[in-house]
Amino acid sequence: MSVSTQAKRSMWAQDTADGLLELVTISGGELETPLRVVNNPVAITSRGNEYIAYPFELGLPSDEEDSPPLARLAIDNVSREIAQAVRQTAGPLQVGIELVRISDTDVVEWSWPHFTLRNVRVDALTVTGDLGLHDFHGESHTSVHFTPAVCPGVF
Repeated sequence: MSVSTQAKRSMWAQDTADGLLELVTISGGELETPLRVVNNPVAITSRGNEYIAYPFELGLPSDEEDSPPLARLAIDNVSREIAQAVRQTAGPLQVGIELVRISDTDVVEWSWPHFTLRNVRVDALTVTGDLGLHDFHGESHTSVHFTPAVCPGVF
């Protein structure tokens, strides 16, 4: 995903009022509506969706070539909404991360849309978890098994 010229100017500027906001969308499991939060003192609207102002820490994935993109999420557990949602869902929760500019919240500058929330820990102050992609290493790559009966020319 390429970054807009305006975002590059904001990031490289010595002084700017136009920073980047982190948007997190948690969906899946038994959640009827996705939980949308923004790491900002006030709620925002982006592409018609309201993101609730909610403090969290996000360790963004690295872009190293030989390692899978892994991220870490720690959300404050002050109002207990997110902890309750995590505890009530039986299936895996999907997490999408987006970065938008303050001046134009409808333009996504970076996006990591397909993380799965794993290793969730809930305590009195925070809900923490690891964000990873689906692990395809344990899955077969084809439905055909190459046996002498199916593919005699291979043997």
